[in-house]
Amino acid sequence: VAVQMQILLRTLAGQMIPLSVESSDTIADVKVKIVNKLGHQPYEQHMIFSGRRLDDHHTIAYYNIQQNSIVNFIPDLWGASAANR
Repeated sequence: VAVQMQILLRTLAGQMIPLSVESSDTIADVKVKIVNKLGHQPYEQHMIFSGRRLDDHHTIAYYNIQQNSIVNFIPDLWGASAANR
């Protein structure tokens, strides 16, 4: 059963950005939501939670991300991810 929740994205500048997600959302799904909020394309995004880089194919629930969890958001400012696609 998917649970709707809000997580907080912490930017490199320390800004906290609320984002509505569901526990069944994949990290790829979350990255699409971030495009709508921040404008960074999915291939330009890296997310870290509890010291782990989050893989696109796993879900919010897989990483045990819960209501008001803080997820570090790191944009790929140099386009390295795009070059590796």
